[in-house]
Amino acid sequence: SNVAFLGPMRRLRYVDLAYNRVTNLARLTHLENLEGLVLTGNPVNSYAPLANLPGLSNLWLQGCSITNADFVTDLPWLRHLNLDDNP
Repeated sequence: SNVAFLGPMRRLRYVDLAYNRVTNLARLTHLENLEGLVLTGNPVNSYAPLANLPGLSNLWLQGCSITNADFVTDLPWLRHLNLDDNP
């Protein structure tokens, strides 16, 4: 699913995109004020773009078919991470 509509909303602090078939997170990197992101149930290709969100402290990734969560090492500011229902 295309998240380009978030482009002009640079002041957003929380975004819930659960179950929206989001595959590419690159369009979220301009959301510099983002603190919380819900991506539950999305088939995301790469979580690397999240490293460009310095304020991200809460991340929900339930049911995203994640088999390797090494990307969280690039997110040292996280306080809450939910990886329930992943293999």
